[in-house]
Amino acid sequence: MLQSVSVHINHTPIFENIDLSISDGSWNSILGKSGCGKSTLLRILAKLEVAGTVTGTVSSPPQVAWMGQQDYLHNWATALNNALLPKKVQGKITKADTERATDLL
Repeated sequence: MLQSVSVHINHTPIFENIDLSISDGSWNSILGKSGCGKSTLLRILAKLEVAGTVTGTVSSPPQVAWMGQQDYLHNWATALNNALLPKKVQGKITKADTERATDLL
């Protein structure tokens, strides 16, 4: 997915020469201290704009899921629909999911 990827913002290196390979269908986490480039790395994988210069080879999968750093509720959705959002994104809301979310709420 990433081969020798580097990001510089205003000539300051955020990270350099990152190689990353992720298996299809796997769940992965990127951990690190604030400001180390985690969100920038995810933005690159999701083919979103970044605030710097990106060099290297990036080959992203056709579908990337993205969740922001804040766990905001959507004010346009009901509490139940907010609770079911991960299942909706996966396209897998079942009657059992709805019943469990309703019970928990």
